[in-house]
Amino acid sequence: MLTGEATLFDLTEDDLREVFVWRPVSRRGVPTGDWRLSRFFWTKQSYDADGEVKKATAPGKNAIAMLSQLRDARTRPLVAHPGGAVRAPRRADRRQGPGRAFQVPGGSVPG
Repeated sequence: MLTGEATLFDLTEDDLREVFVWRPVSRRGVPTGDWRLSRFFWTKQSYDADGEVKKATAPGKNAIAMLSQLRDARTRPLVAHPGGAVRAPRRADRRQGPGRAFQVPGGSVPG
């Protein structure tokens, strides 16, 4: 569990294993109206006909991609501006309010 923003960059695959979401249950493509709790960042374990584990649970593609981006972000500047200039945020950026200082080329991060 994250206790603050500073620990975001310390996340590991094992930390993401305990992230659960509620998902609707379907049978043959038809929603049953029931919900189940499932892991968000890890794949589901599968079994063969004998009940043996065929494919063990593992980190999913989203988890691997997110953790890779977090590792890369440790060495990059914090703000990218529309003109293509990338630099660390300044005090003036914080005064402009949400969304303005965090614009990126081709779009902006909602704020």
